[in-house]
Amino acid sequence: KLVEGYLVGAARRSHIFAHILIWHLQ
Repeated sequence: KLVEGYLVGAARRSHIFAHILIWHLQ
């Protein structure tokens, strides 16, 4: 459970980071 929560948190962070990166590139 702890590992799953960590992976979900990392996925959310990377998703937000990618979203911001795409937004800046537009």
